Amino acid sequence: MMDRFLEGLPFDVQTRLKYKEFVSFEKLIEKAEMTAMAVEEAQVRSRLNAFQAKYAEPNKELIKVKEALDRLSTKVESNSHQKHLEENMEKGSYQREET
Repeated sequence: MMDRFLEGLPFDVQTRLKYKEFVSFEKLIEKAEMTAMAVEEAQVRSRLNAFQAKYAEPNKELIKVKEALDRLSTKVESNSHQKHLEENMEKGSYQREET
């Protein structure tokens, strides 16, 4: 079921998750959502940088958008890092229970 879900994801998201193991389907969905947000943020940032490069004088509105993207990126990364730590802790507790 997880493989079929992965096949339906956009290529950018799919390639980042394809060879990772997930404890549950819910964890896969959470990681897919976070990865999709990170990919979208990177694409918007790339377009914004290309647009800004066309102009010698920075646009105040674009600077605000870029700052918002920075805050979103930090939030996504910290949330992803927290989820990663939780998953590792869960795996560690399962391994201890089995021995």
